Amino acid sequence: MPRLSTVQVRVKNKPRGAITLFIIGALLLIIIAMAVWYALYGKPVALAPSNSPVVSASPSPSKSVDPYDGWKSFTLKYEKFSFKYPANWTITDKSVVDPDLGGYDAITVKSPDGFAISMRTSVWGIGGSCEDCKAFETTTDTILGSKTGISITGDAKGARDIGLMRADVNGATLYECIGLCTLPGKNTANKLNGNKPGLIMVTGGYPLSEAEAIKLGANDKTFTYDVLKADPNIATAKLIFTSMAY
Repeated sequence: MPRLSTVQVRVKNKPRGAITLFIIGALLLIIIAMAVWYALYGKPVALAPSNSPVVSASPSPSKSVDPYDGWKSFTLKYEKFSFKYPANWTITDKSVVDPDLGGYDAITVKSPDGFAISMRTSVWGIGGSCEDCKAFETTTDTILGSKTGISITGDAKGARDIGLMRADVNGATLYECIGLCTLPGKNTANKLNGNKPGLIMVTGGYPLSEAEAIKLGANDKTFTYDVLKADPNIATAKLIFTSMAY
């Protein structure tokens, strides 16, 4: 009887062993299937480069800066041209009617630190030699509608002024300002010139007092050329000059 009982137990355990083997086999198949899938499809896929052009955002156009922004304007009474000047500069107008010359403009445009631009119209009968006068630099620009020279001038002692020059002499137009800086006038009537327009004189510098001018023999302070050229008031003077227009 004991042997029959043992056999019966073993017979009853056989189905359990088969099920276990089946489960283990199924797990192995699943693992193998997962490994194959990962090998085939689990790697990152590299995207093919696009042939479409890359569109970059266009930079917004930069706004041009107006050098005359915030400036004021002034019109001469007799010569009747206008010009612009910085708002913190001051204007002195001593224009008068002279019994011998007629009406003429006498304008001074002055910076806060003493640089002054002088404008005189209906000028006539001026001249004289200036042996050591020189133009350190002359550039040209359109002023009062015509090509005009802009010169930094002085003498052997140094540079003093910036002035305008346009004069017709013996069939040639001179643009270099040496000793005398003048432009042809248009609207004034100079009695000494047969009621024809006189000349226009425009110069800029740092004026000396009357006593200093007599002592030094010059109307404006003297600097080295490099110092005067680098002065911001020289650049401002050029802007004032080029704004002059009828």
